[in-house]
Amino acid sequence: MKYRRRHLAHFGIQFKYLLFIALGMVVPLLVVSGAILMVFWEAAAAEMVVPEGIAQVLKPALARAGLTLFFLLPLVCILILWASLLVSNRIAGPILRLERELIRMAEGKEYHALRVRKHDELESLVSAINRVLGRDIKN
Repeated sequence: MKYRRRHLAHFGIQFKYLLFIALGMVVPLLVVSGAILMVFWEAAAAEMVVPEGIAQVLKPALARAGLTLFFLLPLVCILILWASLLVSNRIAGPILRLERELIRMAEGKEYHALRVRKHDELESLVSAINRVLGRDIKN
């Protein structure tokens, strides 16, 4: 079979999956970042925990670390979302093909055995459906 050109094969399924992944990244990231900032600013405001000499050394290092994280974390999140999109496409593609074929059968048209692309998931489900419907096609 050809390489799938559309990365959003089944928008409803993939959108829910990607939203779940995005929330799973963003919410903990915001909670941890907020907690770190809160602890740092409370300690800096009280000036009890960090003596002035150490604070002068730590401020540039913390600023550099913050700047690095400011650019690195969004990049990592984008890469994770892209990988999630590819994985969800390997799940949603076979579901979409299965849905289309079942609609064709409901309309009384002849069944064409479903094929699974090289890296698609749900291969066992598609094979079972093909066996039930009497057409087991090997890739």
